[in-house]
Amino acid sequence: MFCMCCKFEDNRGKQMNVNNGGFFAGIDGFLEDADKDAVTNTRKVLFSAWQGLTDQSPVDQGTFKGNWMMTVNGLSAETSEKVGAQPFPDVAFKMGDAIFLSNALPYALRIESGWSPMAPQGVVGPTRRALILELQKND
Repeated sequence: MFCMCCKFEDNRGKQMNVNNGGFFAGIDGFLEDADKDAVTNTRKVLFSAWQGLTDQSPVDQGTFKGNWMMTVNGLSAETSEKVGAQPFPDVAFKMGDAIFLSNALPYALRIESGWSPMAPQGVVGPTRRALILELQKND
């Protein structure tokens, strides 16, 4: 299983910290400086991450692309037979929740390690870099 997690904590309603083992490192400044509602901003970041992960996912039969899951406060080992990119999940979350984007297919870590010639740099790394650039541009 391969996953990313972000945990958002409210500090007096203004400052948020992001801690998730690396995927969202560098994005915390965007979230800390945001004047809008924290959940709305978080959803925007998650949407961009979701879109990047599905766009960067290599396609052989489409199963890997269709197995990105978003869960709150816990990982899912669930897999799906769905093929192709799935719509952005409408999951409810609040400040303090840990939000996981994961792909539980057995070969997900190999794809992230460059196993697929269609994604030689993996999926998460390029998505993370593009997301940071997007947020810095809009800052």
